[in-house]
Amino acid sequence: MGQVSGSNKGGGGGSSSGDATSIQGEAVTATTPTNNQILEFYNNEYRLISTPAGGVPAHNSTTDKQGGTEVGSPQYYHLTQAAYDYLFNQDQAVKTTDSPTFANANITTLLKLGTEAATEGNVAWNSLEKTIDIDTGVGPVLQVGQEFYILIYNDTVSQYDNGAVLRPKAATDVGGGQMVPTVELAKADVFSSCEGTIMIATMNIPASTVGLASTKGRIRGFTHGLTPGLDAYLSATTAGELTTTRPAFPNYEIKLGAAISTTEFIVSQSTRISDTVNNAWNGCFRESFDFRITESGGTVTGTVTPSNGHPDMTMMFSDGFEMLDTDPGATVDLTSLCGTDINPQTVYVYILQSNKILAAGTSMPIAEHIAVATLLLQTAGTIGSSGALRNQNWNDHIQDTTSNQGHLTHIGERIRALQAEYKSGALTALTGTTANVYIGNTEGVVYQMHQQTFPVLQMPAADIHVVNDPTTAYNTVSNLNYITVDALGSSLNSRWFSIVVWGVCNKTDEPSHLMCNLPLGSYNSESGAVSDSLGYSVYTIPTEFKGVGFLLARFTMRLSSSAFTYNLDPGYQDLRGFMPNSTAGSGAGASGITDYLGLTDTPSA
Repeated sequence: MGQVSGSNKGGGGGSSSGDATSIQGEAVTATTPTNNQILEFYNNEYRLISTPAGGVPAHNSTTDKQGGTEVGSPQYYHLTQAAYDYLFNQDQAVKTTDSPTFANANITTLLKLGTEAATEGNVAWNSLEKTIDIDTGVGPVLQVGQEFYILIYNDTVSQYDNGAVLRPKAATDVGGGQMVPTVELAKADVFSSCEGTIMIATMNIPASTVGLASTKGRIRGFTHGLTPGLDAYLSATTAGELTTTRPAFPNYEIKLGAAISTTEFIVSQSTRISDTVNNAWNGCFRESFDFRITESGGTVTGTVTPSNGHPDMTMMFSDGFEMLDTDPGATVDLTSLCGTDINPQTVYVYILQSNKILAAGTSMPIAEHIAVATLLLQTAGTIGSSGALRNQNWNDHIQDTTSNQGHLTHIGERIRALQAEYKSGALTALTGTTANVYIGNTEGVVYQMHQQTFPVLQMPAADIHVVNDPTTAYNTVSNLNYITVDALGSSLNSRWFSIVVWGVCNKTDEPSHLMCNLPLGSYNSESGAVSDSLGYSVYTIPTEFKGVGFLLARFTMRLSSSAFTYNLDPGYQDLRGFMPNSTAGSGAGASGITDYLGLTDTPSA
């Protein structure tokens, strides 16, 4: 902004000698002075006033000041018409179509920011874009508030054409300490070619020169070959190009805007490639849903509705989001897929990405799809009276739209509901004498959800907790020589029996524990106790320890009066890696049995 000196009214900087003040480039319309008006300078301001009450103050000086005479204090100046015209140059309009003059005026200062010497620039109102145009001086004209430019430097040996898609790679000093980003052509095929703020050149930028690129707004004057109105992406095949063909995974999908004519393009805000983590949700509903089964007049129908009451649901696929009309609920006819009452049929409900229609079949598709439910269906009549034998909904939502809990926490909760899983180490041994029974283990690694370290524990320095002691549950002892009865209180004297030792692996560096399960009975021979045909050994880990408890070993021994007998072979059974029983079981219970008929302690055994 120019600062005009020597030509205006009221505002700053007058002196006792009557020098005219200066203001910001404003022409003044003032009233022609009359004989009873004088110019007053008071409180650092000039103004026209009528003759003060009581007459004109006495003169301080007879020195002429710009045609007036100093007549008092505060300082007053009688004005002649010539003096008035000189100071005020009255009745001048200042419009774009006028050429106002300021008597004895000149531009003395340009207001600016920074330290660079001020230069002229051009601004104008743009009635079409409804904003102010700023001429950048290098070609592009910036529409204020409607686009954003960034100054860049082409440090290559080739020109970047108007419309080239670029990404920052470094920065360089272009002179005077001004650091400007250097750029390269962007491409959506690998991470390193499309990370960072993506921009589009808004002018031809020759080699070794600075230029402007747009991160948002309108790019003009280049022929792009894009279809106006279609989304445009960063090309994964040609560096620096735009395309309306969406790059397929594993390329990166970076949407940059859309063409609005054959020579103009609207740049949207830049997209970071970290957005591709959304691909993990391909084949899911964004929201929670309910899939219900009903029967009416022999027709079995499955219906999907949102759990949260919203009218529609968002399907997430590799080709983007799309709405499924669930107002009313989306339905699928299941009648032809029903089985019989004695031979029910497993049915899968899904939505293919290719057609986005709710469907059902006897197998899940291999192609991209949303899994909705797994069913086990008898006859329509039985479904009508008793419901489906199985209706398992596959809710893989981003968050529960009823509780707002994120789906990742659901996964973590489910994993932690599983038993802890042994990974390595933790070899357990029975030591001591006939009078002392000690258990100890080496360091190990156990999974809760994450790996935890199971520390070295060695009796008698460490304790062991006898979980099912018939008198005191979780009885804590440092020597197992106190054992004289089994879990039911029956004597173990002169009998062979087995104890099951398991560990509690807490968070690494927190105290962990050894635990002992007493048997439910005993045998009169070592071989009988080892084979445990009656299932006296207790492999149960209480549900309170689910996720932290894991099996270590079974030790078979004999008690005779106060003396214990233990033979490593066959008395030691390694249980690391086996799953505990949910109830007391036999020796087979800890040996990885997955078939119910394979257990030795069932009615069919």
